[in-house]
Amino acid sequence: MSPALKRAAIVFLGMFAFLIYGSINLGFSFSQMSATFIAMAIFVGLAYGAGPNRICHMFSRGMSEMMIAAMVIFFARSILFVMDESQVIDTVINYLAGLIGGVSGQAGATLILLVQTTINFLIPSGSGQAAITMPIIIPLSDIMEVNRQVAILASQLGDGMSNFIFPTNGALIAILSVAGIPYLKWLRFFGPLYLILFSTAITLVSIASMIGYGPF
Repeated sequence: MSPALKRAAIVFLGMFAFLIYGSINLGFSFSQMSATFIAMAIFVGLAYGAGPNRICHMFSRGMSEMMIAAMVIFFARSILFVMDESQVIDTVINYLAGLIGGVSGQAGATLILLVQTTINFLIPSGSGQAAITMPIIIPLSDIMEVNRQVAILASQLGDGMSNFIFPTNGALIAILSVAGIPYLKWLRFFGPLYLILFSTAITLVSIASMIGYGPF
């Protein structure tokens, strides 16, 4: 840590603390947070001792490394947008919800997990997925005599873990792109672990249903 790096680190931490303070106490939106990050790049560069030309060069080089990741996110979102506008997602969700009907107990809770995992491929957003599926899942869970807490647990497990493996998750593809890891290589590495985690999730949901976990 040279003196220049120490100065840059102090300014970086100070700007990051300001970003957290602004987000919590000043109600920063994405525009204010973006402006803070740009200001952070400039002030950290000045503290490091770099001139304006070098700061711009380093900034553009960093942006170029993120461009592929950003394009991947744009393409993933465009596919989901087309599916949403054409109401293909609604059709799929309606069909999957129909599969759950007529089942009860532990099998019903497991089916909720499977359905939520499948839906997460189409709707990677957790909040968006909940807004669409919860009005369907909750009444079905009541009919199947599955506690709502168990239904929520199954939904959360279905939504959470599959984000590490589904290519429609823009954040995953962006991180792999920046890290230089091909998706198929990641799939071969993480796939066996995901199967273990998914099997564990099925077991936990079955136990939760068996012991009457909740309701809260």
